[in-house]
Amino acid sequence: ARAGPRHGGRRLRVRGAGLATFSTDRGQAEWLNTAKDYGGYYLVGRKWVAVGEERTVEALRTELGGDLEEGSEHMNPGGSHNKGGHHG
Repeated sequence: ARAGPRHGGRRLRVRGAGLATFSTDRGQAEWLNTAKDYGGYYLVGRKWVAVGEERTVEALRTELGGDLEEGSEHMNPGGSHNKGGHHG
């Protein structure tokens, strides 16, 4: 299963988590913004992101550092529907 599109980074496996590396901060930010729409847990470091189950990325955090972020698995793909009525 893929976690979002690739933005010029490499993908590796580290202790049960996917690890994506990036050459630019912008590439990392774009990848992370898109990938988080798929849910999951993300350990975010300087130009790298580890993706996996919560317990997996928590364990990696003790070794690698970084910030733990949670994806939006309840995101509505395809949709920002305006629930306000139209007047006119």
